[in-house]
Amino acid sequence: METGKKTNDLNNSQMFIMCDCYSHGLVVERFTDESEVYLSVFERGLVGRKMDWRQKLRWIYHIIFKGYPFTDEFVFDKQKQQQLAEFLLQK
Repeated sequence: METGKKTNDLNNSQMFIMCDCYSHGLVVERFTDESEVYLSVFERGLVGRKMDWRQKLRWIYHIIFKGYPFTDEFVFDKQKQQQLAEFLLQK
């Protein structure tokens, strides 16, 4: 998905935002039957880092069996969404 690209289907909507450092991305998802919002952080590459064979095999395994690189996910209820929005909109 391209940076800033939004998708919508019957059950959810999502948006992908690429970090300005180009090494991380953020996916924001909202499902129609849930009040929470999901934030997933993806690591795009290994800028400036070296991996040993064990780490490489972990990545390969994860991509083959899960279909995507590692992710961390945050789930925010309505109150935390509001707090985050207010914080981000502060001048």
